[in-house]
Amino acid sequence: MQYQPYSEAYIGAFYNNVEPDTGRRYRLSDITGPGGAAKGNPQYEFLGVTRYWRFKRERMEEMYRQGRIVQTNPGTVPAQKRYLDEMPGVPLQDLWLDINTVQPQALERVGYDTQKPRLSSIGLFA
Repeated sequence: MQYQPYSEAYIGAFYNNVEPDTGRRYRLSDITGPGGAAKGNPQYEFLGVTRYWRFKRERMEEMYRQGRIVQTNPGTVPAQKRYLDEMPGVPLQDLWLDINTVQPQALERVGYDTQKPRLSSIGLFA
């Protein structure tokens, strides 16, 4: 799979935390188990909070030792650190959203099997 980088707007909105020691950007993600017991998620106490969790206790403890699980304040639900530099980006799609449409008043280029805008209307030439 191929990816395109995240936009600066997305990074600013979602990866708004920076580790002081490393300068790495990260976001905090929910680690509670969606669906609870009905989906087979384990329930236990972790850092003073009892919930259904996404990970087994052993994995949570390992991630906590690695600094990947944080609790922003005592008693709050812990969250997982997801680093921007470990995320591949947005999967490429077959939607071409960066090509302007031909406007009704635009001059068109002819002689092609498909409709083309005049180059000046897309900012390539004057």
